[in-house]
Amino acid sequence: MAAGAALAGAQAAHTSALSPAQTAPPAGTLSFDGAALGMTIGAWKSLSPPPGVGPSAAADCEPGIVAALRESRIVAATPGPGHATCAYAARFGDDVLLHSARLDDRYRIDGLRYQFTRGRLSEVDFTASVDAYNDIVMKLTHDYGAPTATERSITRAAGRRLPQVRQTWRAQGGVVTLTDPTDNPLRLSVRIAASGAP
Repeated sequence: MAAGAALAGAQAAHTSALSPAQTAPPAGTLSFDGAALGMTIGAWKSLSPPPGVGPSAAADCEPGIVAALRESRIVAATPGPGHATCAYAARFGDDVLLHSARLDDRYRIDGLRYQFTRGRLSEVDFTASVDAYNDIVMKLTHDYGAPTATERSITRAAGRRLPQVRQTWRAQGGVVTLTDPTDNPLRLSVRIAASGAP
């Protein structure tokens, strides 16, 4: 399983360069490709999309994003009052096509979504192949230091009992959680959340 592989030789995940109009978040602030927790929806929409997002995609917070995530077998709660779920997507009539992004030269990420609470970015989530585990761990460790916690347990996925690892990194204003695998034995998940996020 990818979660048990050694970190040696893993490639660092790609972080996109910010355009001159964008400013990097303060050191240690949780972010994903320039999207820093606490930024407004307007500021997020002004960012360049993450690497690998197709040219037809746009920053989208309109209805249909949650349904598109569910169609992709990604658990997504219906946003309550004061909350919004956004993603990079292309629309074809009533159909919403979510775009994946490039993690690095070897892997892509799917189900990339941005949660806003009262107009501020409070959470970023995505999934990736379990084979990307080493690359993601190296990237997170480079950005935030060694994990502050590692929990190992047994989970049920696809009708089987499988070992699961959950690692946590803490940084300014929030926490990053890597879970490998999810309820899909071939996928892992990453959650970047502000302190106090449910």
